[in-house]
Amino acid sequence: MRILVVEDDVGLREVISRILSEESYQVDEAADGEEGLYFAQTGVYDALVIDVMLPELDGISMIRQIREKMMDVPVIFVTAKDSVEARRVRS
Repeated sequence: MRILVVEDDVGLREVISRILSEESYQVDEAADGEEGLYFAQTGVYDALVIDVMLPELDGISMIRQIREKMMDVPVIFVTAKDSVEARRVRS
């Protein structure tokens, strides 16, 4: 399985990628939403792990653009937001 990790915090991105790699996943990394969108649109991924708050393009907007291209890939969102209301995705 190939997974894309999009996270601007270098330490967290490296930890997530290392854990996934140790479980035998192939992992690509991106540091911002624009780079993540490029990887997602040009690669083939079995899943995406995306930070909600990213520079250049936030994670929610990134997924909206991916979905508009008819890409139906599972997504796990990572967020530092702590309230339930703040974590709800608005359509």
